[in-house]
Amino acid sequence: MSWSSWTRLAGLDQLPDRISYPGAAALRTADGPMRPLVAIGGDTLTALGPDLADVPTFAIAGPPRTGRSTALLVAAHSLLDSGAGVVVLAPRRSPLRELEGSPGVAAVVTDAETALDTFRQVLGNVPEENAVILVDDAELFMGSEIDPDLALLARGGAGNGWGGVVVAGNAESMSLSPAWFMGQVKRNRTGMLLSPQSHGRRRRDRRQADPRRRGSGSPAGPRSAAPGGRIPDIRPGTRGRQHSLSPGDAEGRPVPRRCRPPFGVACRAGVSERL
Repeated sequence: MSWSSWTRLAGLDQLPDRISYPGAAALRTADGPMRPLVAIGGDTLTALGPDLADVPTFAIAGPPRTGRSTALLVAAHSLLDSGAGVVVLAPRRSPLRELEGSPGVAAVVTDAETALDTFRQVLGNVPEENAVILVDDAELFMGSEIDPDLALLARGGAGNGWGGVVVAGNAESMSLSPAWFMGQVKRNRTGMLLSPQSHGRRRRDRRQADPRRRGSGSPAGPRSAAPGGRIPDIRPGTRGRQHSLSPGDAEGRPVPRRCRPPFGVACRAGVSERL
C-alpha cells in the first residue's frame, strides 16, 4: 500500500511536497504578534509554530544549505504580517537582508562585530509594542560584544511580548555552545532540526573515527523516519506529523533552489503549537 493510500485510510491529511507562504499562512487557526509560522503538519493539516510570549527563543538548526535562512525568512514574514516589529542580524549573505527598508523592520545589522551601543540604539528605535530579533548564522555572534544583551533577551529579560529571539545556525556549532547567549537558547529547548539524519551521521562518523568514543551511546537524531523522508513529531504522546516549508516570498513566488528547505523537520518540546 502506498503512503498516500495509507494516510487516506487513516484519516490523515496528506503533506504537500511544496507549499507557498500564502498557502501555509492560510492554515493558521490562531494568531498573535509573537507566534511565528515555521512549519505545517498534524493529523489535520495546520500551521505550526512557537509562542515566543511563553518561551522567548526558537532555534532553527541544521547543516549548511538545508533551508535554515528560508525557514527564518518564513518566520519573519509571519511576524511582520501579525504586526510585530523585527530586528534582523545577518552577518553573512542571507535572504533576510532583502527585508531592509520593509515596514516593521527596524534595522538589518550585517556586522557581527557591531558595537553594543549601536545595537541598543536599534532596539530603542523599535516603535511596535511587540518585537522579535531574528539572527541568521547565529554562531557568529557567540562571544561578540552584543552577546550579553542577546542572552538577556533569550532569558525573557525584556518581558513578555518584547524581545523574543529566533536564531538560525549550524547545528554542530550551536550544539557545542554551553555558554554565551546560545547556551541560554539551548536551555530553553525550543526549536527545530533540519536534515537530522545528516547531522546524526556526522556525529556517528566522528564517534567511529575516535576509538575512545566507540560504543558510547547511540547516534544523535531520530531513529526512524516515516516514508518519504518525513520526520514525525518526536514529542512524547503525540501523533502529529510535521513538514518544513518551501515558502516562496510573501507574494508566493517560488524560492530559488539554493533556498529550498528539506522535506523533513523534527521539532523539540513545546514547539508544535497550532497557529
